[in-house]
Amino acid sequence: MMVNKRPVLIYQTRLAPIRVIVTISDIHLRDALYSDTDDNGLALWVQNQMIARYGDVKPLAADPHQEVFTSPAYSFRIAYPESLLFSLARLVNYGSGLLIFIFSVSLLFYFLMRKYLNVYTSEEEKLRYAITQGYIVPYYQPLVNGKTGEIYGVEILARWQNSTTPARSPAEFIPLAKRTGLIIPLTRSLRAQVNAQMRPLFSKLPDGFHIGLNISVSHINAPTFIDDCLHYQRGFEGKAVKLMLEITEQEPLLLNGAVVDKLNTLHSRGFSIALDDFGTGYSGLSCLHELIFDYIKIDQSFVGRVTGEAPASKLLDCVIEMARTLSLRIIAEGVETEAQRDYLNRQNIHLLQGYYF
Repeated sequence: MMVNKRPVLIYQTRLAPIRVIVTISDIHLRDALYSDTDDNGLALWVQNQMIARYGDVKPLAADPHQEVFTSPAYSFRIAYPESLLFSLARLVNYGSGLLIFIFSVSLLFYFLMRKYLNVYTSEEEKLRYAITQGYIVPYYQPLVNGKTGEIYGVEILARWQNSTTPARSPAEFIPLAKRTGLIIPLTRSLRAQVNAQMRPLFSKLPDGFHIGLNISVSHINAPTFIDDCLHYQRGFEGKAVKLMLEITEQEPLLLNGAVVDKLNTLHSRGFSIALDDFGTGYSGLSCLHELIFDYIKIDQSFVGRVTGEAPASKLLDCVIEMARTLSLRIIAEGVETEAQRDYLNRQNIHLLQGYYF
């Protein structure tokens, strides 16, 4: 209705035995509905009409994004925009089943991912930490002249150890290091330790003392491979040691031009090149044809066939004969008995490794 030519809203209370009539000016309504906020979304509903922000009156239209406040004590309703807080509250109050389901699925996903990461990531992180902390240390297996008993050199073997746990065999972590690319920092760490440990012994080492270390295919393919090897070599300046790079047959080696050039370059710089685990893996005769090798290392699986009975050693005899035909020197690995040592000595193979020594 109009009062003094101004539109007003008349409201009559029902809470008292007497009637109380209240008139509300449109000015007050506009002040309440319109604020400094860009769009507060407030509206006043009276029966089937809605007074919106700018005082415009229009038919009531349902809005799924609005909340409506009602009370049995009053005949009007107030609408306001839905907020995230109110949505979450309604979910807690009315959708507890859905909430529990979402929580359960999330928890299951968390535990499955944690288990997956523990298996495939935590071991890698442990190994990475062990490398940076110096827990991967060099062990020196002697390379012995089987005829005289003199130590001709050593092969560097890796062991994982710290003050609280027993040393771990390389079979437990070298495959992981190769899969994850950690074999390169692991090899660098071993070489640095060997340099530091050998330097005080220079005066006691004979000239030509051999120091062998396995290199992985991934390291050979790395662009820093030659620089890494030359840096290792500089650590022995002042002593005429013979550094031997042992290429294992346990990994496939793609003999492209870059690989051949790298290994031949290092050979020309004074490194000896050995084919390790010969006859047990991928490379075989193709490596002997393409690369310059100084040694082949006969795998312990062949040496272990020497039992004192002639037929058992025939395969080993074939490997020995082939190496001699190619003018390669031979190192026999895995010598564990006196009979094996004596047999190899009779074959004029005098560079031996194994638990027997």
